Amino acid sequence: MAEQISNSVAYSDTSALLKSSQRHDLLCFTQVKDELYSQRKTVVKITGDSMCSLCHKKIGTSVFAVYPNGSTLVHFVCFRDSQNMKVGGKGSQLKKRLETAGYTN
Repeated sequence: MAEQISNSVAYSDTSALLKSSQRHDLLCFTQVKDELYSQRKTVVKITGDSMCSLCHKKIGTSVFAVYPNGSTLVHFVCFRDSQNMKVGGKGSQLKKRLETAGYTN
């Protein structure tokens, strides 16, 4: 009988811990979801004078990307290239452009 009570208490403790963990996971998920919605609401105004922070050419009607800081605007091609190429090359043009834009380690 004592063993049954001990098993019951252990099951109860495990169940409470699982419920607590699930509530924590739900809270974290909700916070991440709220942050994502907030980021998606960000408005970026692009004018005829808007310039790419990497190549320093006008954005114009090109596809563009905005860095998470919300103020760094780049051509999508420039963004993609900056993600695909290694920045560490000595004297590389991309490294110089990224340093100018403030995006190197």
